[in-house]
Amino acid sequence: MKLKNYNLRLLCLTLLMMIGASGLYAIDYLCFTAEEAGSVSLSVNGSISADIWTSADSINWANYTFGAQIDLLKDEKVYFKGNYRGSGGGNYASFVMSGKISASGNIMTLTDGGTPTLSLAEKDSCFYRLFYNCGALTTAPELPATTLASRCYAQMFFGCTNLTAAPALPALDLETRCYFGMFLNCTKLTAAPTLSATDLADYCYAQMFRGCTGLTAAPKLTATTMPEGCYFNMFNGCTGLTTAPELPATTLAKGCYMEMFKACTELTAAPALSAETLADICYAYMFEGCTKLTATPDLPATTLAMGCYDFMFYNCTGLEATPALLPATTLEERCYEGMFAGCTSLTTAPKLSATQMARHCCDRMFEGCTALTTPPELPATNLAEGCYCWMFWNCTGLETAPALPATTLAEYCYEGMFENCTSLKTAPALPATTLMKSCYYKMFLDCTELETAPVLPATTLAETCYKEMFKGCSKLNYLKVNFTSWTDATNPTLDWVKDVSATGTFVCPESLDVSVKDASHVPVNWTVETTPAVSVDYLCFTAEEAYSSVKLSVPTSITANIQTSTDGVTWTNYVSETNITLSNKGDKVYFKGDYRGTGTYTRARFIMTGKIAASGNVMTLTDGDSPTTSLAGKDYCFNALFSGCESSLITAPELPADTLAPYCYSNMFWGCTGLTAAPALPASKLADHCYNYMFLNCTGLTAAPALTAETLATNCYRNMFDGCTKLTTAPQLPATTLAETCYAYMFRNCTGLINPPILPADTLALGCYRNMFEGCTGLAAAPELPADTLEFYCYDGMFEGCTNLTDAPALPATKLANYCYNDMFKGCTELTDAPVLPATRMPVHCYSGMFSECTNLTAAPELPAETLANGCYAGMFTDCKRLKTAPALPATELAIYCYQAMFARCDSMTNAPALPATTMTTSCYEMMFSGCKELETAPVLPAATLATRCYASMFNGCSKLNYLKVNFTSWTDASNVTLDWVSNVSATGTFVCPMGLDVSNRDASHVPEGWTVDFTSGISPVINSRFDPKGVFYNISGQKVDENYKGIVIQNGKKYFRH
Repeated sequence: MKLKNYNLRLLCLTLLMMIGASGLYAIDYLCFTAEEAGSVSLSVNGSISADIWTSADSINWANYTFGAQIDLLKDEKVYFKGNYRGSGGGNYASFVMSGKISASGNIMTLTDGGTPTLSLAEKDSCFYRLFYNCGALTTAPELPATTLASRCYAQMFFGCTNLTAAPALPALDLETRCYFGMFLNCTKLTAAPTLSATDLADYCYAQMFRGCTGLTAAPKLTATTMPEGCYFNMFNGCTGLTTAPELPATTLAKGCYMEMFKACTELTAAPALSAETLADICYAYMFEGCTKLTATPDLPATTLAMGCYDFMFYNCTGLEATPALLPATTLEERCYEGMFAGCTSLTTAPKLSATQMARHCCDRMFEGCTALTTPPELPATNLAEGCYCWMFWNCTGLETAPALPATTLAEYCYEGMFENCTSLKTAPALPATTLMKSCYYKMFLDCTELETAPVLPATTLAETCYKEMFKGCSKLNYLKVNFTSWTDATNPTLDWVKDVSATGTFVCPESLDVSVKDASHVPVNWTVETTPAVSVDYLCFTAEEAYSSVKLSVPTSITANIQTSTDGVTWTNYVSETNITLSNKGDKVYFKGDYRGTGTYTRARFIMTGKIAASGNVMTLTDGDSPTTSLAGKDYCFNALFSGCESSLITAPELPADTLAPYCYSNMFWGCTGLTAAPALPASKLADHCYNYMFLNCTGLTAAPALTAETLATNCYRNMFDGCTKLTTAPQLPATTLAETCYAYMFRNCTGLINPPILPADTLALGCYRNMFEGCTGLAAAPELPADTLEFYCYDGMFEGCTNLTDAPALPATKLANYCYNDMFKGCTELTDAPVLPATRMPVHCYSGMFSECTNLTAAPELPAETLANGCYAGMFTDCKRLKTAPALPATELAIYCYQAMFARCDSMTNAPALPATTMTTSCYEMMFSGCKELETAPVLPAATLATRCYASMFNGCSKLNYLKVNFTSWTDASNVTLDWVSNVSATGTFVCPMGLDVSNRDASHVPEGWTVDFTSGISPVINSRFDPKGVFYNISGQKVDENYKGIVIQNGKKYFRH
């Protein structure tokens, strides 16, 4: 009995020990193992209240006092558990170690004790700086939490310089700053953990790997929606990183990529950045100091934000290639500030599309780009505060400045723009006559090669407007001004000519006090030349290079009294064709008179050589000394006036007229390839043909004038900018009621146009948008077209030849008109999808050629109409090479030419639509499937009676066509009904027809030669030859055979058995 009790007690004790042991060892406590003799302690910073226990075997535990040092011999361990949590700010605990210590086990036992969870919910800053500057730590413990808290791992391993591998981070939903600075300055970390989270939080990865100089590869980043600052500084200073992760996000947030790869000096390629809408400072300093980066990614964004590209490539000294174009047309505050500053290898700047500036938008954009020789064109005419200040500061290789066409300035707009451009030899014209505070302050400071200053036409100065403008321009020896007082404002010319050339020429109005000669007035020892005061702003031509010339060719049919002057005061009569040579740069000639053109070919034109800047009021040429703003009654007045000036005319005169006349400015600047900016056009009510062809083939024009008119007229803007290949942005067109052909061909062949205008009109007119964007090969997206009721030819050829157009506009109209969509998208080779076409009533040729030559179109729209009109679908999909399936064609009532060539040369088409109509019309199906090389089966043709050319060339060139079923019984119901309809089809096939049809003719216009004939009755008739009186031989399948054929043959309508 005792033995049994003893055994029972022994069994119970064993079971208890097993249960206890299994419970103990199931918990993977936080553990530190000495890899060499060392020590571990947990030290408190600030105020922390927590119960901590330690153990040497994870079984027997003792209370731990913060700060107590635990010495460990090699391979000895110490375990920790407790209810610890940091609380943020300065209140946290950090392990302090010596020797080499390997951590293992579950970090959650330090906060959850013996019952570790996977949640850090509500434990903000829990492990903040837990291993801060633990240089002895060689491996990290496990971090299994899947639910995080704000700052829970922030700076956890900051300065762990011997940590080589990071722990797994399984959480998928992140919290604010959860990994902030987690591995900051872990210089031996070579591999980053997988970061599979897609639901990010503000600053979640900010500074996570900053200073990890041993990191060579970045983890994959799959999130597509960015919160604020999520990747801020993430890889800053990772000097071993050679490849950046892909960044697929298209929805950005403030500062999301800010400083992400800053100082990654081994990074050679930037990731693609596909976002088109940016956020404040999203890319700021992103690649700063990436000295091996040679090319930027494409930057397709068209909607910018404050500071979005701020110093993005700052000091990328190896950068040589940028995007060809920065497409945004409207800028935001500091958006391009310092973007390429310090890029010392950059020689060519990207093209800037923007015409709408913002505060400091381009501030320091190319500062220190010492190799830059090709600056961007700057087409903006209305500036903003500081928009270009210091833009090219220290660009010591820049010899020529971009044109600056702006006439409306802003405070500080050009401040320091070309400061220390020591190679700059030619300054741009500065046409503005109204100045602003500090607008030109330090603009050319220390431009030591500049000899001639731009003419300064302003008559009244502003505070510090010219302050230090030419200071340090040691070769400057010519300066011409138009102001008459030095004291219009505070310090307008302070030190403006300090340290210029010791000798030179100062030209000014005779009323300006030139008695003071110093750095802030007239340069010491310079010669002064005065110009008489001019009260009228006469039409003026100024030589921009020596020995330029100008003459006015007036036909004898025009009577006009024209005078010229060199000073605007003394005038002489001018004789047509008299050439006026302007021997020196800056020489001028003024024109005035009572001239007016009277017709298309009865008009005068200026002819120029060299480089000429026009200025002044063009109305003085027709109104003389008393210029008005009305051209009423002066049809053709300035027609083709500068059409012979070609590259010589570089600026246009003022066109102040607000009352126009038919053809008044027609062809005015035709072919003026040197013109970069257009004059303002203030008229709000237009006249027939007033601006047509006005800037035709002005290939240098980069900025269009504002067009504010809301009352249009016939052909008012027709071909206005045709061939202006450098125009990137169209002006706004606010009119909602249009006039006949008002916008026809307006931007034709503007190959650089990428930003079309909004087209708000809902009341259209005949041909109003006809060929408006034809040949605009840079246009990728079309404007919306809201009109519901269309007019004849309204969209005819509107986007023809727009080979880059990928998105067609919605076409909601249900009330169509003749030729309304004719050739609308012809040749749009990148268009893959067609818009919905809801109309059910077809007018004449409404869709003819609409998608012809859209070689990448893969899907056709539904075509629900059941009653057709003449030519309504003619050529609609001609040459759509990738279109495989045709839309259903339910119409049973046809019209002449309705489907003519509809799918001609659709090389990929394999399925033809059913054709249910039984009554034919002239040419209704002519060439419908001509050249459809993949089509094998023709649609059943149910018509019993044919019409003229109804099937002519219908299947011509369908080289795989091998089945055709018809219902007609005569080839001669009308003329040429099936002319060449089966030319070059398959060599064999089946032709199904009624018994009554004569199938004896085997050729391209009847039954295909070599095909089997099948009669819908199932009875084969006797075949009579009308060409050979002896008869030709056919086998029972209807195929022609020779006289040596063995078997059943048919000859002269009788069956024989030959053997």
